[in-house]
Amino acid sequence: MDKSIANRITLLNQTALDSLNDVSEREIIGRFTETGVKILDGDFGFAWLKGKASKYELAYKSPGLPYEPPPPRRGGINYQVKRTRIPFFAIRVKKETDPRYDVSRYMESYVIIPVFSNKVRYGNIVICFVEHRTFSAYQRSLCAFLGNIAAQAITLHGLYSDLKHFKDSLDRTLDSIIIFDSSSFRIEYANHGAAALLNIPQNKLLRQKILEVLPQGARARFMAILQSLLKDENKTFVFETNLPSAQKKSVSTEFFIQLIETSSQPRKFLMIGQDISGRKISERQIQKLLRQKDEFLGVASHELRTPITTIKGFAQLLQKRSLSGDKQMNYYATKINTQTDKLARLVEELLDVSKIEAGKLALKRQKIKLNDLLQEISEGLQLSTTQHEFILNGKVRGFVPGDPDRLSQVFTNILANAIKYSPNGGQIIVRLRQKRGVARISIQDFGVGIPKRHQRQIFNRFFQGRNVSAFPGLGLGLYISREIVRRHGGDIWFESEQGQGTTFHVELPRRKISV
Repeated sequence: MDKSIANRITLLNQTALDSLNDVSEREIIGRFTETGVKILDGDFGFAWLKGKASKYELAYKSPGLPYEPPPPRRGGINYQVKRTRIPFFAIRVKKETDPRYDVSRYMESYVIIPVFSNKVRYGNIVICFVEHRTFSAYQRSLCAFLGNIAAQAITLHGLYSDLKHFKDSLDRTLDSIIIFDSSSFRIEYANHGAAALLNIPQNKLLRQKILEVLPQGARARFMAILQSLLKDENKTFVFETNLPSAQKKSVSTEFFIQLIETSSQPRKFLMIGQDISGRKISERQIQKLLRQKDEFLGVASHELRTPITTIKGFAQLLQKRSLSGDKQMNYYATKINTQTDKLARLVEELLDVSKIEAGKLALKRQKIKLNDLLQEISEGLQLSTTQHEFILNGKVRGFVPGDPDRLSQVFTNILANAIKYSPNGGQIIVRLRQKRGVARISIQDFGVGIPKRHQRQIFNRFFQGRNVSAFPGLGLGLYISREIVRRHGGDIWFESEQGQGTTFHVELPRRKISV
């Protein structure tokens, strides 16, 4: 290769390398403009970059440029070069009628070089020659090469800038981010947050293996997660551990770990971690408050039992004394007795919640005839209402193992709700049937129903839907009922449509279940 040609190619390559340090497209295209002047033995040059509305804006001009280039004309040579992507060589400049575009006073020849790459048009470089110039095939190829390599440099600069911005963002984020090799487990990237969380300088962290920065006791569990990820690449695992800290005894830390797509092998693991010490403290405080609340409910419920029993005794005594004819006294005594019964039921519900939360809700299992149990409950509740009619359909043969008092509590609660939430009266249908070793009891009412938006919460503690806020209660009955049914090895669910009523289903195993 001719020495001068080799020098020109070397200069172009060096320009491309130098452009990586430039901070803008203007600097890059300016650098290549000056290189173009040198390798083509030109006198001066300037460059256009595509700006707003695809109009060309002057991006660079040589220090010795003798005039101020006017904006390119629409449909002019610059736009022609943009469209064809082929350099335009003006061998002999003609005089223009418009003095703004008449450059014949300053040059004899010029070349316009398009700067484009992969359909992206960045602009044009213009190299000017004071004296007449012809262009060899080699020089024409060199011009095309100059435009192409300038475009590649601008593209790389954009990618490099995006990558640097992304890396800076990662470094600034409060989360700790670590990327490590899935084969050697060596850390390839760690941001400032990771260095701070692990209490290891960032430059030292990049030379270590991921297992070396984790506590000894957590490594086996961590490796098991990595093995699972390699088997199921689409999963994300959560890994919690306590990391040593200079300020505190340890830092509760949570990491999300997943495999990331890369073109190289081996694959890379991404870890995103954060200090969750504050959250852990809050969780412990919440658990402590919940325990204190349950203890309070338990103690308060026990303490309320005695005065409630006393009040009920006095109310019954007043009722007996008022039988002689004092109607007003009898009315008030009856009211006191009724409200005391309600209060006693609420206290029992609170006690049951405390037992459930403490895992102390005991069952006294016996053989139960469900038909007789539901017949007895229905007849008892029928006495409390004249607007509703209880209908029992079907039969369960034999016995069901369970606690009769607790199951009576479940069915009484569901049937009482059926009365309460059917204010206009109507039928309440109780269906009994058996299949595949289970007994199913379905209780249907035709009352207000449960809105869809509330159906997921219906078994939650203290929940009452807004459409039933007019009906008093603590919202504990269904929560307690579900726990009782579950402890019998059974299941409870419902079907409901607002305004059409509700059907509750209870399934119980017909043989003894260890719970």
